[in-house]
Amino acid sequence: MAKIKIDRNKCCECYLCETICSLQFSENTVNPKRSRVVGLVRKLDVSEINCEHCGNEPQCIKACLSDALAEPGR
Repeated sequence: MAKIKIDRNKCCECYLCETICSLQFSENTVNPKRSRVVGLVRKLDVSEINCEHCGNEPQCIKACLSDALAEPGR
């Protein structure tokens, strides 16, 4: 299971991570309601989530334009 953390000082709130995540689980349709990272980006009191849906290479981390998303320890 991957842990994903957010650096709020780097996040530009583009929501590309939500888009990429939703594409992974909505049969190639953008549907942010299906995004697993929505709580991470939009809720200021959340700084880390557990996610196992992309395996060991979370697509949201790869897509992040501002390097605000990372796995803890990296």
